[in-house]
Amino acid sequence: MHARDPGVTFIEILVAIVLIGTVIVGILAAMRTSIVVSANAQEAAKVETALLNASDRVSRAPLKCAAGGYDPFVQAAIATWEGEGSAVATVTHLSYDADGGAFAPSSWIAGACPTDPTAQRVQRVEITITGPDGRVTRSIEVIKSKIGGTNV
Repeated sequence: MHARDPGVTFIEILVAIVLIGTVIVGILAAMRTSIVVSANAQEAAKVETALLNASDRVSRAPLKCAAGGYDPFVQAAIATWEGEGSAVATVTHLSYDADGGAFAPSSWIAGACPTDPTAQRVQRVEITITGPDGRVTRSIEVIKSKIGGTNV
């Protein structure tokens, strides 16, 4: 005779469904995290590429003293942004005041150039670019100088 096979009870099926559901929820959460991290990394790469492009354009540009003098160079770098939305860039430049004495943070004057045309001109141009959704922001400083009539 055959032994009686009671089969699978309702409780056993319910426990199996709960365990499978828990595993699936964990897998979906891991996939979502992976997608978010990948999107952030992609945006960071775009921002950093635009930042390097902007810094290269600014370093090759002639010395500018007027407010917003370097903006067109930076805007041209982010104009090639691919994807939805556009990056936001800010540019500030500070000029070194050699007459201020020892080299110190207070020796940098925002947006000014020395009034003496023979003075050594050194500028610190700060470029900041933020991605379209605001998750990624990167900055770089470019030092420019005009000593002896040539850009260095």
